[in-house]
Amino acid sequence: MLLWVGIVHGEPERSGSWQLREKIGQPVAVPIVFSDRSAADLLDMAPALVARGSRGVICVAGQPFPQAPGSRTALREIREHLASMGLRHVFLRAEPLREDAVDRRALDAFINRTEDLARTARWCGASGLWLDLPVTASLFDPDHPITGEELEKIGRRLYAAIARRFPDADVLVWGGPEGAPGPRWLNFLEGLFEGAGVADSPRVTLVTAVDAPAAGYASVAAATGGVERMVAASFSLENRERWERLGGVSALLKMDAYYRMASQAGAEAASGSFRVARDAAVALSDRWVILGLAREANQQQVDPELRLVSPLRGMIR
Repeated sequence: MLLWVGIVHGEPERSGSWQLREKIGQPVAVPIVFSDRSAADLLDMAPALVARGSRGVICVAGQPFPQAPGSRTALREIREHLASMGLRHVFLRAEPLREDAVDRRALDAFINRTEDLARTARWCGASGLWLDLPVTASLFDPDHPITGEELEKIGRRLYAAIARRFPDADVLVWGGPEGAPGPRWLNFLEGLFEGAGVADSPRVTLVTAVDAPAAGYASVAAATGGVERMVAASFSLENRERWERLGGVSALLKMDAYYRMASQAGAEAASGSFRVARDAAVALSDRWVILGLAREANQQQVDPELRLVSPLRGMIR
């Protein structure tokens, strides 16, 4: 209860003359898990994930990618089966932007692959896409021959490709855990929002990792608020307005850190630390809060039992 009171009555953050969004009157975030497995491989794990509080998954569509009508039908049936077990929100992971994607031909191929995935995701009834856009990719190096203006155009093209095939998608963008993004990554990101024009969808949520396992309310607030401040400082006025309409921030909690903590400090300490971080992330994230499964969790060796179920579930800010 103390955590909830502190969240509700916290002062909205401000940056210069731009007031960031006040998260009032919105539902708290829905917990989903990030997995390196395919949708089919998660069928056996689904009951355990639902029992622990997950309401969705981020997963791979399949290997090879389902392109034939029969394989797409099978993927849709898998998605429906996951939904019937309680995992109602399925996000399909796009193939990451490769380190060697240094020329326009490689970027064209990345956009085409993402467009194909968006088409498949919509046909299968998925909630959206997960985009791996690592800030360390060579494309975002300061000395890369593709200019910042061209990166914005590429971002606009990527948004248009997704919107064309899956206009109602929720797009989760992950820049990786390597640190703060540079100006060229921000050029690309701003192009994504500029591509929306006056549209109300697809929505774009930036995923930010939270330092663990010592994460408390202050560190979760710093992570999510840092993204808001970054947008306020780097986006044009028009794109900040698009961010207010379409954008959001989701916290990512990595489970392997809590498993290491359990082995060093005991299960009770790890569970207590996780509960604090989980509830803060649920309250401060927009729409989704993400749990990065550890290898132990993938194998269902859950010790301690780190549950996603939060007492804040279903509440309104």
